[in-house]
Amino acid sequence: ALSTGETEARTFVICHFLLDLCARYPSDRSQIVGETLSRLRRRLPPHGEDGESVAPLAHASVILLRALPRTRGLVLRRGMVTLLLNRVRQYLSKQGPWPRWLPPVLVLLDVMAQPTAAPVEGDDDADAEETPVKTPPSRRGNEFIRMINERSKATQMVGSTARDIVVTIHE
Repeated sequence: ALSTGETEARTFVICHFLLDLCARYPSDRSQIVGETLSRLRRRLPPHGEDGESVAPLAHASVILLRALPRTRGLVLRRGMVTLLLNRVRQYLSKQGPWPRWLPPVLVLLDVMAQPTAAPVEGDDDADAEETPVKTPPSRRGNEFIRMINERSKATQMVGSTARDIVVTIHE
């Protein structure tokens, strides 16, 4: 088994490689980040157990999402915020030492809570953030759809304010 320091060093090297790939092949950016998130989701402990592979994957996800803020929508599209919050709540309801996966998961949630001015990537829909999405009743809690609708409302509000300013200046 690798020590914590060796695991972190390996995580940094792999993330550097992945970010280099993303810089060289921007069209693969969503796929690279998406695969990292999918692996994290599959390895999350079901009942707050200590999953050895979760900490490095959560750490890698933090590094990738900070470096590539446009890919944050992938976390929302996969419902990862709710899933991670539920895992943290499950663990916190118990007593005991923190598992290795808890700190990087908390940092990942913190990254997702930070505002970003960068447009968020959709799968194949380039203008998804400008078009309000009709939310079907079965998906009202979907994080990605809520984010798209919030961005659309903010865009409309900024546009309306800008028109009001122009009209006021020209009166």
